[in-house]
Formats: sequence, C-alpha cells, structure tokens
Amino acid sequence: AVVGGRAALAESVLHAFETGQLLDDREIRPLYARLACPDLVRVLQPYLRDTSRTPAARHAAVCIAAGCEVKALMTDVVALALDQDAPRLVRTAAAYAVARSGDPQARAALRPLVLEESGDDPEDELKGCGLLAAWPAHLRASELLRALKPRKNPNLIGMYDRFLRSSPMKSLLPEDLPTALEWAKEHVPDRGIDPLEKVASEVLAQALRHLDATGVIEALATVLLARWQFSHDRSEEISSLLEAPAVREQLARALYPVVADNAHGSLILMDTCLLRPTDIPWLMKDLEGAAEATQRQLAWIIVRYLPAADVETFDIILGAAKRVPILAAELEPWTAARMLGSTFAEEEKAHFEDLRRASERPKRTTPVLDLDILRARLQQIQPETFFHVWALSDRAPSPDGNGEVL
Repeated sequence: AVVGGRAALAESVLHAFETGQLLDDREIRPLYARLACPDLVRVLQPYLRDTSRTPAARHAAVCIAAGCEVKALMTDVVALALDQDAPRLVRTAAAYAVARSGDPQARAALRPLVLEESGDDPEDELKGCGLLAAWPAHLRASELLRALKPRKNPNLIGMYDRFLRSSPMKSLLPEDLPTALEWAKEHVPDRGIDPLEKVASEVLAQALRHLDATGVIEALATVLLARWQFSHDRSEEISSLLEAPAVREQLARALYPVVADNAHGSLILMDTCLLRPTDIPWLMKDLEGAAEATQRQLAWIIVRYLPAADVETFDIILGAAKRVPILAAELEPWTAARMLGSTFAEEEKAHFEDLRRASERPKRTTPVLDLDILRARLQQIQPETFFHVWALSDRAPSPDGNGEVL
C-alpha cells in the first residue's frame, strides 16, 4: 500500500473491530508491520486514549503500534498498561509492547506491575510483562526475588512463565547472590513442574561462577546441604560447572564444616560436589590436616574411590594410612591378613571369579538386518497370530553366527 493508503487501511481495520466486523486479529497481526507510516500516530492515538472505544479496537491499536514500533506513542502505551480501569487484555497487550520495544524510560515505568501496585492481575500476565521490561536494568535483586512467587494459574503458559524460563538469574550480580541463595533454599526440586525450581537452580549455577565473592560460598554450602536429597535433579548447567576440578575442590572445602556432624556427610560430599577418583590427590591433602569428623568422611570417600589398578596412588594412600589411623581403619578390609581356606577367603575368591567372568563375557554385537529372513518371517505371520511378532525379534542368530538378526 502507498503511504496514504496505509493510514486509511489502519483506520479501516480499527473501524472493523470497533463495529464488531472483526473479533480476532491473530491471523492478521503478523501483517501489522506493513501499516507503518507517519500518519499512524493520528490514527492510533484516539483508540489508545479514548476509554469509550471497544476493548477489541483498543487492543488492535496497541498491536499495530507495537508491530510498527511507533515510538511517538510509547507514552500512551505505557499509560494504558498502568491504567487500572482499562480491560486486562488491553493492558497486557500494552505492557508486552513496552517489554518488546520500549525505551529504557518506558521499561522502567512498568515497575509497578512487578511490585503488584497496579491493580488486579489474576494470572500474573501483567507482572510477567513488567518483569520482561524492567529486569535487570530497572529492578533491584531484592525486588525481583519478592516478585518471584508460585504462579497463580499453573496451567497458563503466559508472560510470567515466559519470564521464568528466560534464565533471569544469569543477570544477578555477585553481591546479590547470598540473598538469592537464601531464596533458592525455599524452592527445592519437586517433579520439575514449577518453573521456580529451574530459577532456583540458576541461582546455584550463578553462585558456582562466583565462589570467590563475599559470602557466596558459605551461603551456597548451606543451600546445597538443604537440597542434598534432590541432588539427582541437578541441572546440566550445574553438572557442567562441577566438571572443573578447582570448583569441586573449593566447594568441598566449604562443605566440610557444614556436613561434619551429618551421618550422611560422606555421601553429601560425593553427590553434591560430583567427586571422582581423580580428586583423590587433593582429598588426601585435606585428610591429614582435617578435624576427626571430617577425616572419617574423607577416609570413607577415598576408600570407595580406591584405584586398585593405580599402583602409585595406592602406595600413596597406604603411606598416608601409617600417619592417619582413621584411614588405616577404613583400609583394613584391603590390607588385613586373611587365613587361606577360611570362610571369608573363600567368599572373596568366589566374588573375584564372578567379576572376572563378567569382564570376560563377550559383548553383544550390533544386530544385523537380514532382509531375506525378515521377508520370510513376515510371510509366515497370519492374522490370527498377528501378536506373535516376537518371531521377528533378535533372538535368532544370523547365518554367520557373528551377529544377530533384527
């Protein structure tokens, strides 16, 4: 359309909504950007300001202004988003338009939506738009955390849900992490349904990136202890960060005093820090200078990760056992003399033979697809034996005996 025709077309669209000829603009909304022209301010502004216009027409006017990115109307769009007397659907459209293309001043103006100071919001749509607009540039972390509450309508995938799934905690500053970790303690994993669980995991991941910031590692250790029984729900992001040996080492040392009196302290350290046999060298260093309770936990871990095939490391552990009685006691099943022919010796020998046979068992090869056999078996299947499809299973050996027929 020519420039003059675009304004006229926009007027026609709005008139159609005003008179009820159009009721839903979802199919034509992607085309609104084509209506951009200098006269749009004159055409749209009356609908944004006049409360006597129909909600459908005002909603369409907001969507056209957003689609054409009419900056001159941003003040009107903000005012509409904050107008507690306007229809909620129109307010939500206006708030989303600000979140999508508003300037910093317009985005900051939506803070009242986040702080729930701007009227009824039964489905958190206005709060979601406010969060998308104002975080992180125009909200303090404390304000954000106060706004992060369970969804009022868990079945709605709307603006609030969209914000929660936008990784908002990656914008947290190191000095805000202790407060955020205290918030995360209240949102432990529970079936993965509530997106706040993912947000809490993002807080933990951000803390792992900033372990040296003041107060972070101490707060993180406390939160991880509270969440230990849910460690199987650890996010991929946290697992990836724990791949760094320095992170595991630093985190474990922060956890020592926290779990020292816990009956499951060793397991908590292993699970929470994702410890592995390659961590034995620094675990050994920590063992010798640790308090008795921590020594017991570390000795238990070291023996569980004992590298029987690594003679050099095994010798280091045996040498340390001479200086650390707790480690020597934990190693006793490995180092104590056993009478040949005794019941214990026979049981251990049988166990070793089981392990040897299991290791020597031939591995299953990749199934081989033999089209001739498959075709023949398909022809044998009758309607009354349709469910005997097990005949096509991989039980039968292939002709050469090396693979199996699929």
